[in-house]
Amino acid sequence: MSFRDIAFQDKAIEFLKRSQEAGKLSHSLLFFGPEAVGKREVAITLAKALNCNEGKEADSCDSCPSCKKIDGLSHPDVHWIGPEGAGNVIKIASIRAMQKKINLKPFEGQVKFFIIDRAHLLAEEAANSLLKTLEEPPKETVIILITNDLEKIFPTIRSRCQWVLFSQASPGELKEILKKKYTLSEVDAHFLSHLSEGRIGKAIAIKEEGGLKWKNAIIDGFTMENIIANEDALYFGNKREKVLDIMDVMISWYRDMLILANGADAALVINADRIDDLTKKANALSEYKIRELLAETLKMRAYIEQNVNPKLALSNLAFMTEQ
Repeated sequence: MSFRDIAFQDKAIEFLKRSQEAGKLSHSLLFFGPEAVGKREVAITLAKALNCNEGKEADSCDSCPSCKKIDGLSHPDVHWIGPEGAGNVIKIASIRAMQKKINLKPFEGQVKFFIIDRAHLLAEEAANSLLKTLEEPPKETVIILITNDLEKIFPTIRSRCQWVLFSQASPGELKEILKKKYTLSEVDAHFLSHLSEGRIGKAIAIKEEGGLKWKNAIIDGFTMENIIANEDALYFGNKREKVLDIMDVMISWYRDMLILANGADAALVINADRIDDLTKKANALSEYKIRELLAETLKMRAYIEQNVNPKLALSNLAFMTEQ
C-alpha cells in the first residue's frame, strides 16, 4: 500500500509528504484520531517511503526489497512497540530495548523507525524513560506514537512531538469507497459504513471476517440459551473486541427498530437487508421497550469496555431481551 491507496487521510499525508520533501520531517511524530482510520497504514507507508530503494515522489514503490520487507514486518530498521502482558501496558523494558537500538546506524535502510502503537497505554515509568529520547532522537531515526486517546498521553510526551491529526470519513463517503473499490452491494456497503461509523479499517475488518453474514446470525441468535451454548462462536475469552462487535450489531438493530417505531424515513435504517423483520419487531414492541433495550445495550457495551465480564454482560442483556 502506498500513500495514494490510503483513503480519507489526504491532509495528514500531504503534510507528511511536504515535510519529507522539504527535509523538515519531525523525528518525533504523534498520530492521533479515531481507531481504525488509517494511522497504522500511514505510519508503515511513511517508513517505506523513507527507505524505498526507488525513492520517488515521497512515496513507496511497494515492489522493491525494502518496501516488501517493511510490509512483511521483517525489515531490521522498522520496529513496532505495543502493550503486552496481563496489564495491557507498554512496559519500561520495551522502551529500554528501543533505546539500546536507537543510537545504532540503520542496518540496511536509510532511516530507522520506532512505531509505538496504542501509546496511551505507556506505563508511567516507560513514558518518563521515553521523554529524553523524544527530545533528542538521532538524525537517522523517526519515532511515531499512535493513539486514539490523546487525553491519556502524558502532557510531557505530547509537547515533545509533532501532532498529526487523522479523521474518519462520513458514512456516505465510506459507502462509495466500499462500493467502488471493494465492489460491495449498496445494502452491504450501507451497513458496513454505518456500523463502522466511517472508520474504513473497521469496515474492512468486519468484511474480511465474514461479518456481513455473521451479523444476521448474531441478531437471530441473541438469546440466553444461544449465548450459553455458543461461547466459542461468540468470541468469549480474551477477544473482547469481538464481543464489542456483537454489541455494536445489537445497538444498530435496536436503533433501526426505534427509527421505524417513530415513523422516520426507512432510508435511515442500517440493517436495510432486514427491513421486513425490523418492521415486524417494531410493531410488536412498544416504543418504551425498544428505548429500554437500546439504552441497556449501550450501558452493557460501556461496561465491557471497562473490563466487566463479557459473558455476564451479554447474558444479562439477552435475558432482558427475552422478557
